[in-house]
Amino acid sequence: MDNQVALQVYDCGGRVCGRVVWMLRPRNKAGQPDTDAKNPNPALRQRKLCGTTVLKDLQPDGAGRWKDGTFYNPRDGKSYKVRAKLAAPGKLVARIYRIVPLLGTNKTLRRVPHLSTDGWC
Repeated sequence: MDNQVALQVYDCGGRVCGRVVWMLRPRNKAGQPDTDAKNPNPALRQRKLCGTTVLKDLQPDGAGRWKDGTFYNPRDGKSYKVRAKLAAPGKLVARIYRIVPLLGTNKTLRRVPHLSTDGWC
């Protein structure tokens, strides 16, 4: 999902969550809004990806650090553990992993301006 989506990060009951608010390609080849087709729950496979909460329940863990959250990846329909830290103003680095952080991957989230309406949910 690198450089293909933008998340709105927000407070969700004292924790941090994030929902998809922009997609590079918000529509499928048929011109319909892209859906959560790989969701393990068949009832959710027709929901639009725009607006879907994919980052949930990151708990504060000191100044500029969060832990014990989950990240839902619509590409594979799986949920992962996540922790994050503020690396610089406007730059959040999230460590996404299944079992242990050492075996995970880093994703960098950068604050971006809302420049145009193309792709925004």
